[in-house]
Amino acid sequence: PILTIPGIPAIVQHEVLNNKRHVLTKDTSGSVKLWEITKGVAIEDYGKANP
Repeated sequence: PILTIPGIPAIVQHEVLNNKRHVLTKDTSGSVKLWEITKGVAIEDYGKANP
């Protein structure tokens, strides 16, 4: 390729929690994060998921 645009790992799995304000995500690199969706920020990074 002439040009490569770097990106971030794509989300491959998600779960909306019961309070409807938090979402757990897992991306293609295996990283698991907890998001506060009303603010659009990750509030916890759990690192790599166990296989």
